[in-house]
Amino acid sequence: RGLAAGLLLRAATERGAIPALPQAIVSTAPPITTSSPDRTDLTGVYGNYAAPLQVLSAPDGSLTLRRWSKDERQWDIANQQQLRAHSDGNWWADGQSTACYRFQTVLGHRYLIYRTLSANALYWAESPMGEWLAPQTPLWQAWQARLGSRWRYVSDSPDSLVSRLFSPVIWPIDALPELPGYILLDNEQLLSVVSDNEAGMAVKVPGQYGRDLLELRMVA
Repeated sequence: RGLAAGLLLRAATERGAIPALPQAIVSTAPPITTSSPDRTDLTGVYGNYAAPLQVLSAPDGSLTLRRWSKDERQWDIANQQQLRAHSDGNWWADGQSTACYRFQTVLGHRYLIYRTLSANALYWAESPMGEWLAPQTPLWQAWQARLGSRWRYVSDSPDSLVSRLFSPVIWPIDALPELPGYILLDNEQLLSVVSDNEAGMAVKVPGQYGRDLLELRMVA
């Protein structure tokens, strides 16, 4: 992508679309804020298509960001990040100058957004990583009875490519202790309970982290 962007910029310069090649951004993290901002609305679990994220508030005013590990079936403590509020309104990890995080609410959806300097250092890119999910009432009894069980995916036609060439898809049904009322499908995706036998999409995330969202219909 960096090579393609460079070629396009040079072509635009040669054709007069832009006066000159832009200068690379020399990024430095802005100063840390002297007063700790309110973190009440920032903490909790954020869902997406792949792996839940958790934001915790630390006693020193920082935030702890960690990701759910599908293989370990627990929060990835070893790779968690400690984030501090800076004067630009973003949250930065110590020693980091080319990536940070911010939070924004859009049309009632609260997002955790990742900001990173492009490979050619010409612009900042943003990607919503997950949507904050409010804890719900205790999980319905029908779904509680399924926790720890494994189910075979049967929606594909027997003649489809997936059915013919690959092993049967088996999904475990679990729940995330830190977010009551939701289904954790295949240790990856959080779903909202709709009925005793149905669960639906729980998030609406723009971009790549909102792709491949699933719905469940259980058939005995």
